[in-house]
Amino acid sequence: MGIPIASGLALGIDRISHDAALDRDNYTVAVLGTGIDIEYPASNRKTYQRMHNSEKSLIVSEYPLGTRANRYTFPWRNRIISGIGKGLVVIEAKKQSGTLITANFALDQGKEVFAVPGNINSLYSIGTNELIRDGAKMVLDIEDILVELPELKEILKEVKEEDISHLNRDQKRVLKSLQEYPKSVDELAFELDFEISKMMMILTELEIFGYIKDMGMKFTIH
Repeated sequence: MGIPIASGLALGIDRISHDAALDRDNYTVAVLGTGIDIEYPASNRKTYQRMHNSEKSLIVSEYPLGTRANRYTFPWRNRIISGIGKGLVVIEAKKQSGTLITANFALDQGKEVFAVPGNINSLYSIGTNELIRDGAKMVLDIEDILVELPELKEILKEVKEEDISHLNRDQKRVLKSLQEYPKSVDELAFELDFEISKMMMILTELEIFGYIKDMGMKFTIH
């Protein structure tokens, strides 16, 4: 959706988030727990190099060049990750997790904290489920974040009026609706009062024109 993401370039969701942003030509920021010349962990080297070569990526660190990873550098850098964002989204977290340290920093900084719920029997969901129990906003969809942080909509990718002058009224209505957040066929049909068959035809046309893309269950601005 064009919203910049910041993370720590660690294993798992960190790397996935940066790669997804790079794949979609979006802005992304990595806050390292080492010097910026250290590619750590080694398995993320490809993502590190992609960010290094991208004009829309930023790699930052408060540590001097050559600083190696240790047990203190990563928890302490987490305050920067939470500090530069509008909110913090926790995808998975064990009961004793560095991610929960980041969540505590975010709360101290007055940031919104979001968490994705998970199976109560999974070790990787204990932390997120406890965050939700203690007051974090449960996230099932990007809309759950945009409701709490409506200012993010101001930086979403916008479709300029002059670029869609050749589209008909119904096509423009669909594009305007999708600028808010990704939506399914049913959601769009209900909101705009279209028959499903007509909605599918409009979406197909917009996808062929290159204005939108199919994310599987939902459509979003391309």
